[in-house]
Amino acid sequence: GTEGASACVSPEVVVSLAVNWEEARGPAAAERIPFHLRAHFKEHPPRPPRPVRVMVMGQPRSNPLAKDVKWIVDRERLERVKPVDVNEVALHDPTGGITEGLSSNFFALRTPQG
Repeated sequence: GTEGASACVSPEVVVSLAVNWEEARGPAAAERIPFHLRAHFKEHPPRPPRPVRVMVMGQPRSNPLAKDVKWIVDRERLERVKPVDVNEVALHDPTGGITEGLSSNFFALRTPQG
């Protein structure tokens, strides 16, 4: 039945996709699947209470358009050293600019002083 359906809350889900391409060779090349697709679904953790604690460490991805296997390894290392009371790690480039977080995009607003 649908009793109580209105009380259900759908959680936010993080979807990660990994695609691997292979070069097809030989007589059966036309019959081979040219890539493998793997998907991972994980419930997004709830938003932390305020104030949110952010730590700046680590460098951003070398290719900001793709989250490749190297990024997964780099991110795991940063997650391991992040203190438990820190909610997010912001990544900085060589000039000190903050570009993104481990699990979030990053932006900051600067208010005029005066």
